[in-house]
Amino acid sequence: MASSLMHYAITDKILQLFPMHDGARLRFGAVLPDASVNKRKTHFRIYNEKLGIRLYDLESYRAQFGERMQKDDLYLGYYLHLIEDALYRKTLYDTFGWNPYTPESTVRMHHDYTLLNRHFIQKYNIRDDLAVPENFTQEPIFAFEPFDAESLLRSIHQNFVPAPADAPYFFTAAMADTYIEDAVRLCTAELDRFHSGKTLLSAEDFTWMPPENNKNF
Repeated sequence: MASSLMHYAITDKILQLFPMHDGARLRFGAVLPDASVNKRKTHFRIYNEKLGIRLYDLESYRAQFGERMQKDDLYLGYYLHLIEDALYRKTLYDTFGWNPYTPESTVRMHHDYTLLNRHFIQKYNIRDDLAVPENFTQEPIFAFEPFDAESLLRSIHQNFVPAPADAPYFFTAAMADTYIEDAVRLCTAELDRFHSGKTLLSAEDFTWMPPENNKNF
């Protein structure tokens, strides 16, 4: 999945290009799926037997929260997060050739994220100003999953602590910038479709070539 600061960067660029009712709620929704240990549930991930991979069930999210998406930017931000993660997974495997089965690959990839935080903050002018909305525990999305939003915000705050300089293991700033640009284009196109009543993206739009033994991915 994309890191929190990548989601921030994408969301802030979307806000520059697309009018929203409440940018603060959009930004909160855009990181909310990560505020739970039950990430398969909160990311609406389903296993596709035919393809042998896990996909993001965008249709299921829209079925549950589509009406809220029409009038509340928090739910729209949540939806965009799912699209961003679906694109990230496809890009990571199909474009960048990521192999998660090399020794310690996931831990080292997360270290790359830490190294890139300074780049994200400086290039995309990311601010550490996110707050949990008032009465968040009364939201319908909280009934779906009791998110630990405060814990997530504390974790995100740590991303603003400078990391020691080091060479990346795999994921570089150039890769991240390419992905962010692609995600902004994809999300703004989806917003256009959403507001004009056109056909929206589906889980199958993000199929990717799986590594072997990938059922946990």
